[in-house]
Amino acid sequence: MTIDTGIFSTETEIVNHTQEIINLSEIEHETLLEEYKHLAKSYAKILKQTKKLINLADNTQKRLKESNNLVEDKIHQLLVAEKNLKKLATTDSLTGLKNRRGISRCLENCVKRSQNENLPFTIFLMDIDHFKIVNDKYGHATGDRVLKRLSAILKSTLRSHDCIARWGGEEFLIILPETTLDSGYLVAEKIRKNIEKIEINYNNYKIKVTVSLGGCLYNNNLYIEQSIHSADEALYVSKSNGRNRVSLYEDI
Repeated sequence: MTIDTGIFSTETEIVNHTQEIINLSEIEHETLLEEYKHLAKSYAKILKQTKKLINLADNTQKRLKESNNLVEDKIHQLLVAEKNLKKLATTDSLTGLKNRRGISRCLENCVKRSQNENLPFTIFLMDIDHFKIVNDKYGHATGDRVLKRLSAILKSTLRSHDCIARWGGEEFLIILPETTLDSGYLVAEKIRKNIEKIEINYNNYKIKVTVSLGGCLYNNNLYIEQSIHSADEALYVSKSNGRNRVSLYEDI
């Protein structure tokens, strides 16, 4: 009886050869010994080849695992990079506050809740008084330090769900969700007083600054841009009346 050959042709040949030995009716002892020696060598060869295949498989699996780890690491790096890019696109690089794009979602959420749940929110624009003089007298690096310090005061004064953005230059936009006009005025006054009493030390300079604020209650009948414009008009009143004060559009 013979066995079909294939990818295991060597093994098949050995099995067939062994079967032939078994089928012999008469065989000399020395011949049988030689035949078994031949079989032993053949199986030793097979064992060696099998070990090589196992090592090759192990190495292949190891390289595959390393490749998978590399791919996973690259994917993680891409996700982190994407997250950082989104943050850069919505964050002011100097102060760490939101920029105009970054605060847009907060505005959208406040508008929706105001329209759907009739929840009030107030809008304030804040401007640093005579900031150009600070830059001209002490240098732009000092001006940057002032912007950073005031940004930190805003963060520490306001609630975690309030929204702050550097609106441009030395101007800041402050959104107070679920806040009436009277409550918003008190918050704005607190901001003004907290900034008024600090002294900023930088490059051997001791600098004191004040801020002006203008605010309004969001009007459901207007676009959000119109309410921001109303806050800007109130800010103009504060600056026109001597600065370092809070004005409300509703009082104009």
